[in-house]
Amino acid sequence: FECGHHWPMRAEAGYELASAGLTPNNLHNNCSGKHAGMLGLAKLLQADHKHYIDIEHAVQKTIAATMAEMCEIDFTNLPHSPDGCSAPTWAIPLYNLALGFAKFADPAMLTAERKTACNTLFGAVVSNPFMVAGTGRYCTEMMQALGQRVFLKVGAEGVYIAAIPDLKLAVALKCEDGAARGAESVMTAILERIGATDHISEDAVAKFKRVRLTNWNKLETGEIISTLSPNAERKLI
Repeated sequence: FECGHHWPMRAEAGYELASAGLTPNNLHNNCSGKHAGMLGLAKLLQADHKHYIDIEHAVQKTIAATMAEMCEIDFTNLPHSPDGCSAPTWAIPLYNLALGFAKFADPAMLTAERKTACNTLFGAVVSNPFMVAGTGRYCTEMMQALGQRVFLKVGAEGVYIAAIPDLKLAVALKCEDGAARGAESVMTAILERIGATDHISEDAVAKFKRVRLTNWNKLETGEIISTLSPNAERKLI
């Protein structure tokens, strides 16, 4: 894996690792699953796996071509940079990001091969939401509540996406401050607004809509809530 390493994001997991006298390796990187996929793609392409994170490597060219097809955007002249796990990341408008995941949610107009891939991937992630994020993570807990009907995924710098096959659409959002704290409440409010949560109880999503903030003494210091107007028109683009 060429993703680098860091201590587990969940403090308890880090404590367990340290107490066993161990230090993290690349498998502990929060993007190690993505890099496993890249290595699998290298094998599928029969390409040398070394330097698979280089933007000119066959793996990254294949990923860029797939993204270009799904998101309907030419990546040739778009700004790009290595992300936290060293894989190439391109700047992309939210509209095109949402478009790509809308096709993922409803791949009916794609090629048979791409349609099969989208359906297989969607089935895998919604059937195993714990593997998408993990303990105490919004993506995992919200997907568990939604019952295999919505795919949710956090990105870096306050980016979130949702793919909703029942509604044949997707949502892409970014919090300008680059933090996830507000993005999760906003995503929950949007899912509620477009009807993606109609099949579950209010109690199932309440904790995501209004997040209580506490200090180290467990005293309440504030809360995070979405200010999305309850009377706003349901408008889909």
